[in-house]
Amino acid sequence: MSFQKIEEYLNQHFQIFSSYKVYFKLLGFEVMLNDQIHFYLESEKTIKLNDDIQFQFDLLMDEFQEQQNKIDFKFRTQVFTLVFFKDEPKKTIRLS
Repeated sequence: MSFQKIEEYLNQHFQIFSSYKVYFKLLGFEVMLNDQIHFYLESEKTIKLNDDIQFQFDLLMDEFQEQQNKIDFKFRTQVFTLVFFKDEPKKTIRLS
């Protein structure tokens, strides 16, 4: 699979919505020995943060029924850990 195809797949299955849908550029990735993949992304625009931010993270969930995806989102002094499952691929956080 080409780097561009991986980036397209990530943008379909990892999405952030604030004022608008955020698109990401894939900078690189690492495949870990413990079955984890770390993706390094940057947004093409500055993300304007509203009070609510919605995440959708259903990467690989069609291929693996037990797939879990995790995000650690840091904003100022707040840290949000979000875990996504096949039956719960979307989460919203409030930044206030």
